[in-house]
Amino acid sequence: MPRVKQFDQQEALVQAMQLFWEKGYNATALSDLTQRLNIGKGSFYDTFKGKRQLFDKVLSMYRKINIEMLQERLNSEKDPKKGIRNLLETMMHDGLADEHRKGCFIVNTCNEFANSDKEISTVLGEHNSTLHSVLYTYLKHYPFIDGVSSQQATDLLMTFMTELNQELKIKNDKASIQSS
Repeated sequence: MPRVKQFDQQEALVQAMQLFWEKGYNATALSDLTQRLNIGKGSFYDTFKGKRQLFDKVLSMYRKINIEMLQERLNSEKDPKKGIRNLLETMMHDGLADEHRKGCFIVNTCNEFANSDKEISTVLGEHNSTLHSVLYTYLKHYPFIDGVSSQQATDLLMTFMTELNQELKIKNDKASIQSS
């Protein structure tokens, strides 16, 4: 008779995401995962197949949450200038409130894998394209000054957001981030 899983798989994904986010993929051992998820090795392999498969699920989940949250924040403000300001202020607030200074899971994954894993690089490229598309759609009708196109503004915003996530990992107050 097969054993019934005695844990919430969605909660396990959230816990695994937090662990990978705090430590990174390579520094996270199987024992770290089974301890954090409070499951045995057998249940781990039966449910997730392996560490990499779990990471792929976590990365997919994070991407979905990240894009949905971005769309929700932008759609809540019709004025793109205010919407982008609110987005950046929220990013800064959330980053400073994080006691672990994890930064962005996507940026961290890119730093760890971009040049060493073709599959993850492809997934990160897809996420980047989706993020770019959401931002461009939001900004495309905004009248930028000095001949700046919506495309250029989107590219600059993406670069700025990535750097802001990096800064939030090393700086611990709003004033030092705003002075950068």
